[in-house]
Amino acid sequence: MSTPPPPWPGHPYAGGSPFVPQRRGLPVWAWVIGGVVALLVLLCCVGTAVAGVVLYADQESSSSPTTHGGSEPPPDAPPNTDASVLLPAQRVEQHVASGLDGAAAEEISCPEDLVLVEDSSTTCTRSTPGGTDLEVDVEVDWAVVTGPENVEFYLSFTQAAV
Repeated sequence: MSTPPPPWPGHPYAGGSPFVPQRRGLPVWAWVIGGVVALLVLLCCVGTAVAGVVLYADQESSSSPTTHGGSEPPPDAPPNTDASVLLPAQRVEQHVASGLDGAAAEEISCPEDLVLVEDSSTTCTRSTPGGTDLEVDVEVDWAVVTGPENVEFYLSFTQAAV
């Protein structure tokens, strides 16, 4: 038996097997575009979630005690006399750190929450990098009710060596 002659150029089987597998699925460009679209959708979802958290945090902080821009209370605001309105010790530490030049919140330690009623006070400790501890007296100069669940206040600080 003789072997058939090789196919001529342009013959359907000239490149090899008569069973040329068909490509299936999407072309590469379609996968690339689909990946880019999926990435954009994911970024939009993450961005929306982050924006929701930030907006929610802003809403919560507006109903908690806040400082007022000046050393005088807002006009026509009644003083706060409710001793159950407290500024948590961690926020007191943050206010002390921002009120004292060169202080970091990590250097300040306040033992208790601060009652936001005029003339109430607490004593915090500031640890300096040199190892010296300073006492920081924190006093509420004024606290006023500015909304159903909002109290604005102004704090003053005095520090002295222990």
